[in-house]
This record gives sequence, structure tokens and C-alpha cells, in this order.
Amino acid sequence: MSKKPSTRERILEAATRMMWADGYSAVSVDAICEAAGANKGSFYHAFGSKADLLVAAIEEVWRVNGGEIRAIYEGPGSATEKFERHLDWFVTSQRRLQADHGYVHGHFHMALSVNVPESALALIRAQHGAHQDLLLHAIEGVLADRGQQADSAWLVIVIGHLISGVMAEARLANSLDQVEHLPTLVKDLIDRAH
Repeated sequence: MSKKPSTRERILEAATRMMWADGYSAVSVDAICEAAGANKGSFYHAFGSKADLLVAAIEEVWRVNGGEIRAIYEGPGSATEKFERHLDWFVTSQRRLQADHGYVHGHFHMALSVNVPESALALIRAQHGAHQDLLLHAIEGVLADRGQQADSAWLVIVIGHLISGVMAEARLANSLDQVEHLPTLVKDLIDRAH
């Protein structure tokens, strides 16, 4: 028997789902409470503000996604095999989200809008930096596996922008077509970077 989610968990889940779909500014505390089956008093007991809830949602998305990505690199295989599993993760995670919610999500921060609190932006920057560090280490390993000389820092920047662009296109088109090609695009880019 599974444990019934707490009010805080229900609010966090509803807010994450709604903000990912509609953006931070478009989702009201009232709508979150209604979707979570909670009252405003419970909301403000669990979270001091909507901004605090957003920070918790960003942390939760990274806990799950970052955990899955770290598990790839902690698992068996060469640097190249791990990096390829990381690229495949983008495809499988977007497929999973689409199957669960009926649309292509892209990255969580893509849906938030420009009017998010600085605390959320700082957290997004920190998580982006952590992901960039993982990518840098992975690309250095891939280049070493290949005996290839290339500017790994430059590759990380370009690959990061490529991933973000593909995710944005996929979300806008509500289609996984571009995401399905992401691993091949990144591998081709690395092949040409010497």
C-alpha cells in the first residue's frame, strides 16, 4: 500500500505540473490549491509564498532529473557510453513526460516566464552550472576515448545551446521529432569538432 501524499506534496506536484504547462505568472495560488485539493491556509503553512513554492518545484525537478543523470555517470561503461546514455535520457524523459501529461514539456525553466523571483533564477543558474559541469566532464571523457583533440569548454557551450534550442522547438511544436534526433546531432557535432 502506497503512502498518501501529504498536503505539501500535493501542492508541490500540482504547482509543478501547472507551472510547467502554463508558466509561473499564469498560475494563481487559488488554482494551485484547487488542483491540489488544499485550502489557502494549508498552502501558506507549507510554503511561505508562491515564490517559495516555485523554488521548491525547481529543486524537485532537479532532484529527479539530476538524480537520473548522475546515476548514468555513476553507472558502468566508458565515458562515451555514459554520455550516449545521457543524450538518450533527454529523449526518454521527454517521452515519459509527454505520455504522462499529453504534451512535450522541454526544460522546466522554459515555461516559467520572465517574471520569476531572483531566488528562482539563482537556483536555475546554479543547476544549469551543475549540468554544464557534468557535460564538461563527460565531453572530456568522450574526447579522451576517441583520442580526439578539441576545445571541450567550447563544445559544452555549443552542445548546451543545441540541447536548449531543440527542447524549445519541441515544446513549441509539441512534437518529439527534434528531440529524437538530438543524440545524433550532438554526436555529429563532436565528430566535426577537431
